[in-house]
Amino acid sequence: MLLELSIDSCRVHNCNVNARPTTGLDQTKPKATATRRGGFILQKLALILAFASILAALALSACETTEPSASPREPLATSSPQQTIEEPSRPVPRSTIEEPLTTARPAPAPRSEPSATSSPDYTDWDVERGVEEQEAVPEFPWPPPRASASATISRDVLLGTQEHPSLGDAVTALDLAFQATGYGERSYYGVPGGFAMVSRMEQMNQDGSAKGPADRWSLKIPPMGLSLSAYLRALFRGRPGYYRIIVFVVTSHPFSQSSAKTTSEKAGLWVSSGLNALPEDIASQDYTSAHRCTALIYEFKRTGTQQAEFVDPSEITGAIHLEKSGLLAALKKR
Repeated sequence: MLLELSIDSCRVHNCNVNARPTTGLDQTKPKATATRRGGFILQKLALILAFASILAALALSACETTEPSASPREPLATSSPQQTIEEPSRPVPRSTIEEPLTTARPAPAPRSEPSATSSPDYTDWDVERGVEEQEAVPEFPWPPPRASASATISRDVLLGTQEHPSLGDAVTALDLAFQATGYGERSYYGVPGGFAMVSRMEQMNQDGSAKGPADRWSLKIPPMGLSLSAYLRALFRGRPGYYRIIVFVVTSHPFSQSSAKTTSEKAGLWVSSGLNALPEDIASQDYTSAHRCTALIYEFKRTGTQQAEFVDPSEITGAIHLEKSGLLAALKKR
């Protein structure tokens, strides 16, 4: 046991002796190794820093290159408000305009259009449709076309004993005469210094008297009688006979008839092309001592297959036309 302890102590001693004694070279090796390791780490750190600096430089350069591309977009952002300001001046579809109006206020109630002679609402309605339309009175051909016959109606026959008559009073007298003699349709035109009143085309007898109610206003063929040939002639040739249109011209301007001759087609459209009433601004004018009422009779005759032709001159005078039509007697009864 003693021997073993001695050996062990010697081993321990030897181990301690072998471990502790070192030379100077052995002492410097760890320091050199540590120095090399530190230098290697520093080199790596330097490389990492250099690489990081390169990446940072690349990132900065990328930012600098992208900034100029973003700068032109700024004017686009500022130009958008200008478009919204200019949009109201651009044409907008009717649906986008009318919808807010229909929702904002109810549609105006339908209002009956006043006649040309009514004055209370005529001004307001005229503002809506324009002054030019208000003053658009059809004009009768002037000077009037050559007539087949003519006659002058005196002031006493037309107006009686009225002291301060107007053109409207003359219209009233003529209207009453038309109603008394069966002239249902008439129309009004403007002429210098007055107006013209046109009757519907009527069929008359050769002596100027009006046909019966069945044939006076009808231009149809007569009913078939016993003769088939007479019916076929009437069917293909039209109704032969005499026709007339009476135009009353009331004006303060003396006039003469033109050399132009009208046709039955043109004259037949007069009654449908004029106004149904005399405008108030004309009717309110005074019937002065310079005014005259002249009846112009336009007569047409159709025979056989020919078209109805203008008769110049008529076989009877204008006074006889007025007498046979019953208009003169109707005016005198007033």
